[in-house]
Amino acid sequence: DCTADKRRTYRDLLLKDKKGVADLQHNNATINKLQDEIIQLKRTVSKGGGECGDETAALRKEKEAQTKKLYQTRRSVTVVSRNKEHMKLRELAVESDQILNQLKGMREDQEQLLKLHKLSQRLSTQQDIALTLYNPIETHLTDEEKAALRELEDRMWDPSLDIPVELRNLE
Repeated sequence: DCTADKRRTYRDLLLKDKKGVADLQHNNATINKLQDEIIQLKRTVSKGGGECGDETAALRKEKEAQTKKLYQTRRSVTVVSRNKEHMKLRELAVESDQILNQLKGMREDQEQLLKLHKLSQRLSTQQDIALTLYNPIETHLTDEEKAALRELEDRMWDPSLDIPVELRNLE
């Protein structure tokens, strides 16, 4: 009886082993099949999906069209903004030139005014010198009046008189 049990157990183990080997072979075949499908999928992806059909080709064309449109839009926006900046710079240059011309004119006017001021100072100084050298009042005075005037001028500087300094020389 013990031997029969051992034989039965041995047969059960052999059957389980054969079944396990069959399952293992089936699983290995499934794994190999999946690996082949993965390799095939990788090839398709690396080729760009050319074999995936018309839908992928249409999507690719749409993507290319959208990309081209995007680049054209970017280029046109760049050109437009560059043109705007160029116009602003041109206007700035024109305005700067006008301002520089106005400033040159103002500077020339100021230089002329300065020259006139210097000439008028010179003329004024010359007139003052001429007036101090020639006193027209003295031509109409008598000798006595001239002497009295000189005496009065001399007395203006006399320290014994109580005349404020600011009133002593009123020419």
